[in-house]
Amino acid sequence: MEKRRAYLAAAAAVMIGACAFASGAPGANTAYSGADPVPPEQKHETVYADTGADGKVNAIVVSVHLVAPESAKRLSDRSDLDGILSITRGANPVIDGETVLWQADGEDVYYQGASLKALPVGCSFTYTLDGEPIGPGALAGKSGRVTITGKYENFDRHMERINGSLEEIFTPFTLMTAVELPSAVFTDVAVDNGRLIDQGDSVMAIGFGLPGLAGSLNIGDDGQGIPDGFTLTATAKDFALDSMTTLAVPGILTAEDIGKPELFDSLQSGLYDLDGGGREIKAAANEFSSGMAEFNGSFSRYVEGLGDAESGAAGLLDAIERSGSGSGELQAGAQALADALKEAATGTGGLGDASGQIDSLGGLSESLSSLSELLAGLEPLSAALAAMTPAELAALGIDPASVTALHSATSARTDLSASAEGLTALAAQLQARQDRLEPLIDALTVLSEDSQALADGLGGLFDGLADMEKGAARLNSALNRLFENGSKLGEGANSLAGHAAELAAGVERYSRGVHEFSAEVNGSIDGFDARRDAVLALGEAYDNFSLLPKGSAGSVRFVFTTEPVKAF
Repeated sequence: MEKRRAYLAAAAAVMIGACAFASGAPGANTAYSGADPVPPEQKHETVYADTGADGKVNAIVVSVHLVAPESAKRLSDRSDLDGILSITRGANPVIDGETVLWQADGEDVYYQGASLKALPVGCSFTYTLDGEPIGPGALAGKSGRVTITGKYENFDRHMERINGSLEEIFTPFTLMTAVELPSAVFTDVAVDNGRLIDQGDSVMAIGFGLPGLAGSLNIGDDGQGIPDGFTLTATAKDFALDSMTTLAVPGILTAEDIGKPELFDSLQSGLYDLDGGGREIKAAANEFSSGMAEFNGSFSRYVEGLGDAESGAAGLLDAIERSGSGSGELQAGAQALADALKEAATGTGGLGDASGQIDSLGGLSESLSSLSELLAGLEPLSAALAAMTPAELAALGIDPASVTALHSATSARTDLSASAEGLTALAAQLQARQDRLEPLIDALTVLSEDSQALADGLGGLFDGLADMEKGAARLNSALNRLFENGSKLGEGANSLAGHAAELAAGVERYSRGVHEFSAEVNGSIDGFDARRDAVLALGEAYDNFSLLPKGSAGSVRFVFTTEPVKAF
């Protein structure tokens, strides 16, 4: 480190005195002899930034290692560094613009140079003593509770096309700051976004950050657990601080740390199931509503037929009572009754559809039960999302309103289950009424046939008028009861048809809400994946700081070293 600092101190003088290199004049061991130059296999750069205790950069030196291909005599490098000096003994460069030629003779080449380029990342440090801001120089020698806040910044931004639109994406960098804290000076040490390593007579504190990554992934201003710096606290006695060293490397520690893709896969699968189930229930509800409308129309015609039959029976009874008026009137009444009963019997044909609609009602009950079970399966996911803070939900790219929609859907499970049970009970009641009506329907058919026979043979039955009157009275009474029950059942059918329409409309709204929620979350996941891929690609592509010759593989890292804080 002292050699590097000596180099930094002399960098300006070296840059001025290096005119011979900058002008391309050959050195003692010229690189212009021998075979044609080739690019190095690899170029490794370490960029050293010497900073003040606050992190402000004072000077930049780049140390370069060129890995020579086997038996390569001459290397052709590219560089924009100033004051290039060889560290490899006997290897002097010949510089022509950005081209730097080295006489390698099959050996690796090491050199250094200074740079005035802007760095892609930076770090700054602020200090407080007992909660009050203080400069590092003024802090030296003081005692109390000290807080050092390290803030990382990312300046390497790019505009990348994400799902059809241009978005700002930062090249990912991982930054780590290390500082040794002697136990004689620092006690009760703590650090967030980092860790502490006990070394006996000192503690090594390491802070961590990924500046710009939260913005690149569009997961909220607070980063949702992706730090861009650290905070170190300790109780200090006669504060003095050695140099803090910060290492910055392009890329991130592991790709698996971004996003936990298995969570999103599980969420997507559940949403697909919920969305599909909503569409099935919607179709079943619409079919049930349509069938109930048809059933209601047929049943109305049946009740109207019963009303006509009741009027006909009353007329027959009146005609029998007034039999003295003549057989013509009696026979006309019998024929009217026969016609009315025939119409009523014809109207009962629509009642056959009732069984199918009752079956549809049972099928809807089963569908609602299935939906209730599906929602029960999603309750853990809904509870997990509901337990998250708005900031945590934003980290996953999920609108809190979408979580509320999912919670409302799962909360409705109990109502859906109750509705399923109610529909099952209603189907049973309707079936029971249908069963009770069937004997009456059969009797009505027989009555229709008998009444026609009665009308045909009424001319020879005047001797049995007394018995006919009694039968007509019983018929009238039975028809009264049938009409009353049919009217009540008709009211129930009307009500059921109305509720079926309401249910279909409600399921339509539910299905649409689930579909919109599913589309929104899946869209967020797709956008997150695209941003993650763009970030990883930028991290892999960042492979040099001071230029890279064509055909060479590169790597680069940055080392920031603060000046120590001492009391003099």
